[in-house]
Amino acid sequence: MNRRLKRTVDGAPAPSRNDEYLLYQTLVGSLPADAGTPEALAAYAQRVEQAMLKSARESKARTSWINRDEGYEAALSSFVTAALEPRDGNLFLADLRDTAGMLTWFGALNGLTLALVKGLSPGVPDYYQGHETIELSLVDPDNRRPVDYARRRTLLAQAQRLAAAPDRRPVLQEWLMHAPDGRAKLWVTWSVLRIRHAMESLYRNPTYTGLEVRGARANHLVAFAVHDERRCVVAVAPRLMASMGLAVGAPPTGGCWDDTTVVWPATLARPATWVDGVTGRRYTDTAVGCPVSELLRDFPVAALSATFA
Repeated sequence: MNRRLKRTVDGAPAPSRNDEYLLYQTLVGSLPADAGTPEALAAYAQRVEQAMLKSARESKARTSWINRDEGYEAALSSFVTAALEPRDGNLFLADLRDTAGMLTWFGALNGLTLALVKGLSPGVPDYYQGHETIELSLVDPDNRRPVDYARRRTLLAQAQRLAAAPDRRPVLQEWLMHAPDGRAKLWVTWSVLRIRHAMESLYRNPTYTGLEVRGARANHLVAFAVHDERRCVVAVAPRLMASMGLAVGAPPTGGCWDDTTVVWPATLARPATWVDGVTGRRYTDTAVGCPVSELLRDFPVAALSATFA
């Protein structure tokens, strides 16, 4: 699709096959979900161009920081710009959007799992500034752009209002259906940090127990408990979601889990009320196990906490 966009520099095609391959990797991994307008796409193309020039110079194969090949760099820059130009007949851009749309959806869902697992695992979770939402920064200087704290303050205020709402489901479903915009990830991040704050003494010296999962979708779930004699936190989240057979836009919630069950070990099957810090739902019967179709009825991840009697 892009062969005609190449130039010949010093008797060789420009950009090189390696640089072209790197470009495609970069695009499918970083195309923003909101890059639909010509202005947004042009701004994105400029960011990608700078990242590609940096990578080409540091590879030192056709150009470098010390001995810059201006002809090659001009060919590389024009290739990036033309490949992302929203002109009629740009088959590559249409194909890229289709492919990236799928990866963006499943990537956003994976981000929810990562936020849950990282936030509830033993140890101290490491958060980069601005990564409370979905962040698609490239190599420096792109990753040194100012963080949009105004947007994050707005999203945090929305999260605080949602935490106080009697029914979170309508808002959570909306945020989930638009997961690539980062609101759902910020909600999960904030929710698990609230649990860690409430269970601060537990996380100073916890016991970690991986939980058994049974059923048709057992291979698509990760579950573990962090606990001591009096308190427990249980994390339940999906994995390998792209191979579950669900369409893009269909979240891994509810009935898609069939008979899959998280098994509570005897040490945790004690009288307690379990509260899901993500959805606000409460559970009391965990003596045998919890159907995942119930645990993940409204949202793809669950963060249960309890204090034993």
